[in-house]
Amino acid sequence: DKNEGWQAYFFDSQLAQLQKIDGTEKGEFPFVAILKNEKVVMTSFVNGEAKLHLYQISDLTRPFKTIELDEFSRIAQVAYFHDDFILMSGQKKEEKNFVYYQLDLKDEQLKQFTFSSLQQSIDFHITFSPDKKHFAFIRRGADFQVQVINAAKKTLLATESFDLKATAADEL
Repeated sequence: DKNEGWQAYFFDSQLAQLQKIDGTEKGEFPFVAILKNEKVVMTSFVNGEAKLHLYQISDLTRPFKTIELDEFSRIAQVAYFHDDFILMSGQKKEEKNFVYYQLDLKDEQLKQFTFSSLQQSIDFHITFSPDKKHFAFIRRGADFQVQVINAAKKTLLATESFDLKATAADEL
């Protein structure tokens, strides 16, 4: 149904069960991340309001915590970082760039994690090495760039550029 929006589901591979994650609101496509095999975090953006909803995996029928993100005009991917920290790609109101922000889920403190001097760049599809020492993400600016970063030092280890017209974002 066009009026229902997108719906998130959780697949438990051990039980081979698919379970609907009850969203509190209908709206744009929700982004979902699993935290320490205990919690699920889901984004929502409805009527100009950005929020994160946290669920216990044992009970996906209602969120146990909702974090209001009033300063954002858009939020996108969320990724588990470590402990009670997630990374979230977002665009703050009055900002031109989508960058990653680190959010402490316990005290709801937010700080910028990636930085871009490009105009209207978009950082997305972050992924971490298994030991969390390195991460890579795609930055869309005048071209697509895949950047690999040392997480502790936040130093650029490698970058590769791809022409926007020759490569689709989902191929990266």
